[in-house]
Amino acid sequence: MKKILITLSIALLSACSVPNTNSFVELPKTKILNTNPKSIKGIVQFPLLSHDLSFTKRGEKDFNTKADFNDVSKQSSVSIIYPPDSVNANKVLSSTVSDDNGNFDLNLTKNPENNEILIIEASKRIGGVGSNKMSLRTYIRWNGEQWQSITNSGIFINNHTTAITIIENNNLITPDETINSLQVTNGTMTPSDIGTSPNIITTQTINTLTTLIANVLNQNYDPIYSIRYSDNQYYLDRNIDTTATKNIYNLDKILQTGSCLSCDLTNVNLLNFKFNSVNLTGSNLSGLDLTNRVLTNSNLTQVNLSNTNLSNKNLTSNTSLLGVNLSKSNLENAILSGKTLSTSTTQGNLSESYLVNVKLIGSVLQNANLNYAFLINSDLSNADLSNANLTNADLTGANITNTVFTGADLSGAKWVNGNICLSNSIGQCNQ
Repeated sequence: MKKILITLSIALLSACSVPNTNSFVELPKTKILNTNPKSIKGIVQFPLLSHDLSFTKRGEKDFNTKADFNDVSKQSSVSIIYPPDSVNANKVLSSTVSDDNGNFDLNLTKNPENNEILIIEASKRIGGVGSNKMSLRTYIRWNGEQWQSITNSGIFINNHTTAITIIENNNLITPDETINSLQVTNGTMTPSDIGTSPNIITTQTINTLTTLIANVLNQNYDPIYSIRYSDNQYYLDRNIDTTATKNIYNLDKILQTGSCLSCDLTNVNLLNFKFNSVNLTGSNLSGLDLTNRVLTNSNLTQVNLSNTNLSNKNLTSNTSLLGVNLSKSNLENAILSGKTLSTSTTQGNLSESYLVNVKLIGSVLQNANLNYAFLINSDLSNADLSNANLTNADLTGANITNTVFTGADLSGAKWVNGNICLSNSIGQCNQ
């Protein structure tokens, strides 16, 4: 079943109390109808505070939860995006902002596919910058007449619905079996058994996982990524890589806003991810294999792409490569023609980069660091390499027709004819 991801970003303030996982913002007592295929109405709900809760991680002492969910930011930004495995991967379809009570009405530009399961995810951080990303989820489906959800009388996002999505993620039930599995009657939410024998998920299991999710949130862990299932038990894995969690937050930031300035995306699984029309200025993508990643119409100004694999990549459609760090990267057969990578004020670093057969026709590489760069058989025609550092670079077989080398240091470089340039070869190769 194809899934589409809808993300709601919610900023929460830091706190110190504990939530009641069985109590939510008051539920409507009448059904919220969603009969317009181009409009999704729903409510984001976090637990209210009333008493302490604790739970045990296998073999560990109980601990009390700490966060105060009464201090939830009232407004949420809402975006619809496609998942990474879609042909429209990471494309933002529509956005809106909820009101102070968490209500949102998201307008779509085209009709959904019938019976297509979508994921609604509410994301937030507790305690400001440096804290982990938190998430709550639900599923929805357009059945040809109306939007359906895990909750039967409207679209709600809370830890009950999140519990059911986590169960489904462990392949214990199907996405379709989650729809209408939570009954909301007269403002009261009641879970029921889900699934068919032998995979029947009991109400007790749902309630236990619901409590666990509230505690996990308050311990500054993301339940979507930190709750594990093993030996018929759900538990918090406190050994989760918090760096990876923050990187996942940065990836979600790109999905939601199309921008992630100075973000760390190292060690992120970018399988099928497309950087299409995103602003990554100052971000760190070092060490990644980007050979099969789409990098079109994006702003890569001063992005760290060192040690990356960009072989056969056409980067001409990117809006900016100014000041990019490509040191020790593999750009064999890449196309960067016409791009400005370095200027007198913003230096690009291509030292020790593998630029064999690369096309840099008409590119601007003023003041660039190309020390020990491999430019074998590259096309540098009409490129501007004035004041560039080309010491010990290899330009064997390169096309340097109308290339500007004014002020460039070619000392120790291997020239196009295979000869070594003498020391103090400034602006030209002295052989």
